[in-house]
Amino acid sequence: MNDARQARTQRLVSFGVLANRISSYKYGIPKSVVRELVDYRLSLTAMQADELLRPIAKNDLVILELLIEYARELNSGNTTKAKAIMKEAIAKWDANDRLMIEVTKQ
Repeated sequence: MNDARQARTQRLVSFGVLANRISSYKYGIPKSVVRELVDYRLSLTAMQADELLRPIAKNDLVILELLIEYARELNSGNTTKAKAIMKEAIAKWDANDRLMIEVTKQ
């Protein structure tokens, strides 16, 4: 694995840790955490140039947008809609797990 791909992979892991942390907030997500989440948009977009990581990065971008929407709804007090969005994000994350397994087999 080259250095650039290794750095991208580490960034994917860091994104996963942040996504997991966001799911632990029950009553609101601090703006600093939302900004940290938004910061991943650029790196996930850039990862699409890597043929091997492209499917994972594309799916992570969808998850990213769902998490931003989740934070917006949770912070505005709309917990019903926030739960539905989180459910959708978890389903995407599960699909991403399968993609990661496929990539590691290559």
